[in-house]
Amino acid sequence: MTQPPSRPPRRRKKKEPLVVLLVALVVAAVTWPFEKLRGHGEHREHSRRRGRRRAAVLVAAGVVAVLLIVTLAAAAGGNTIHGNVTVHGIGVGGLTVDQAALKLAQAAPRSGAVTFAWNGHRWDLNATTLHARLAAVSAARDAYRYTRQGNFLARSWTRLWLVLASHDVTPAVVFAKARTAERLATVARVVDIKPVQGSVTIKGAQPVVREAHDGRAVDRATVMSLFKRAVISGDHLTAALPVVRVVPEVSTADAQAAAATARTWLSGPLALTHAGH
Repeated sequence: MTQPPSRPPRRRKKKEPLVVLLVALVVAAVTWPFEKLRGHGEHREHSRRRGRRRAAVLVAAGVVAVLLIVTLAAAAGGNTIHGNVTVHGIGVGGLTVDQAALKLAQAAPRSGAVTFAWNGHRWDLNATTLHARLAAVSAARDAYRYTRQGNFLARSWTRLWLVLASHDVTPAVVFAKARTAERLATVARVVDIKPVQGSVTIKGAQPVVREAHDGRAVDRATVMSLFKRAVISGDHLTAALPVVRVVPEVSTADAQAAAATARTWLSGPLALTHAGH
């Protein structure tokens, strides 16, 4: 019996390209809204940055404008002291140096004193006795120079700050130097003790050490600082006399080291020569 001829096997059509296409379309459909949102986010961030840059430029322009206005206003003031400047609480803004010096001389206190106490002793430093007073002319000049120091930016910043707050100049104090030195010498004769320097002496053949001892002295810088404060304020202050320790230049340790060297020299034969002899 004859068998029918066998049919060749059918080849299945490849579906991979179609599947890949469908998957790509689905992914694109899902991710498209997110890509669009991200694009909007980047746009918004760019807009924010541009807005911040504009704000910074506007602020900088405003600061420059204020500085220019303050500078021009100060220049228009001519030779007068800038407003909101005081000398020990006395307003001198808008005045010339001469006018400010006259006002300070008239308004400044003419009294002031300090009483110092130490070990049962008391001493007075009095503004009237020592002819002490506020240095009105130099204080007025310092007030005038306050807004005229430094470069352009420094001067502009100082003047801008004076629009918001005041500045007080601390005045100097002048006094009769000879009388003041004599008064301080009177105090020092009671208080001061010179320090004892460490030293070495030779007794027989042995070096002997003399120990060093600290001294004491009136702290004149602190005394004058308190006195000037009293003159400026016009108050009568009371304070303990400031005394400082005075350390000797040659200490006991230095003397002991020198004595040890001397013992080494004296421990053996020692030949002394002078001019070849």
